[in-house]
Order: sequence, then C-alpha cells, then structure tokens
Amino acid sequence: MRGKSGPQPGSRFRTYAAPDQEWAEDAACQGMAPAFDGPLPGEKTEATDARVAGALAVCGVCRVRMACREWTMDQPRKERQGVMGGQWWPIVNPYPATKKSAA
Repeated sequence: MRGKSGPQPGSRFRTYAAPDQEWAEDAACQGMAPAFDGPLPGEKTEATDARVAGALAVCGVCRVRMACREWTMDQPRKERQGVMGGQWWPIVNPYPATKKSAA
C-alpha cells in the first residue's frame, strides 16, 4: 500500500500487547505492522510522525488500552519502544556516550 501512512492491517508484528496476557487477544493493534515500532531504517521523520499518529489513534479506541498500559509500565524501560499502551516511547540508546578522560 504505497503512499499510505498509519497502521496497515493484514500482517503480523511483534505484539506489544503481551501475547501471554488474556486481554491481548482483544487489542486493537493485532495484525498491524510495523505501525507501532520506532523509526524504521531509512524512514523520513514526517513518515515516522504520521505512522506513530496512526498507531496512537488505534490505541485511542482500544478497549484494552488500560490493561496494555499497566503491562507496558511493568516492562523494563529498555523494552518500551515505539507505541505501547497508548504512549510513544522513544528508543533508548543501549550505548550511552561516555566522557573521555584527559590523558
């Protein structure tokens, strides 16, 4: 579906709505990919913003959003990336810059 932004139904994605949770079966995001991920390789900022806005709109009408949000908040921060529980989580750099010591 070229030229369209926002969530696209029809393909599976890494389910942020925990598959081991009973409520996950009712998540509105099921079957949408990769709308809920962080920036994709080569994706322009405007495209990321539009995709994330679409993902947040899906979360906005999801009947299990609060359960998803609670589950999301129980996850380590480094695991919260993209749109989860109705919120945008920027990717955390696993390799933070370190100060160089004077030699």
